[in-house]
Amino acid sequence: MGNYFDVCFSKIIKTEGGYVDDSADRGGKTKYGITEAVARENNYSGAMIDLPIEKAKQIYKKDYWDKLSCDEIHNTCIAYTLFDTSVNMGVKQAALYLQKALRIISGDDIIVDGIIGKATILKLNESSERDSLYILEILNCYRLNLYLQLCIKDSRQKKFLRGWIKRIIKSREVYLI
Repeated sequence: MGNYFDVCFSKIIKTEGGYVDDSADRGGKTKYGITEAVARENNYSGAMIDLPIEKAKQIYKKDYWDKLSCDEIHNTCIAYTLFDTSVNMGVKQAALYLQKALRIISGDDIIVDGIIGKATILKLNESSERDSLYILEILNCYRLNLYLQLCIKDSRQKKFLRGWIKRIIKSREVYLI
């Protein structure tokens, strides 16, 4: 998959945009979708508005892409969707959703532990193209369900719903890359 990370990163940046400081956003101040807490964990001490894009790219690669073993996933659409889910919901949540979807489609031998290991990657890469589409759709259903639950629990989150749904739609467009 080589430089596929670069393609996915550029799509994520277009979705996340630049600097945001929205009081309704539970992530607080962000730039390129990187929260201030994550930036600090990665030794960035400057103002969030000044976070360099190269630092954001480094963080995305190390803290999201690599932790999910996206380079090892043969289906680029699933790799992108998993990556995007982790950026928006966290690595563990993304991994859990993928494993649950994989378990539904491919069998009960998948352990749902929120850690993408060799068994998960092997089972995913063994999936047929048709099964991969089902896995992707189930993954996106889990995402949509969480977004809807967030809006039900906190009406201030409704302002983000259309953007969240656009994220899901964009994950399907990766087939066109």
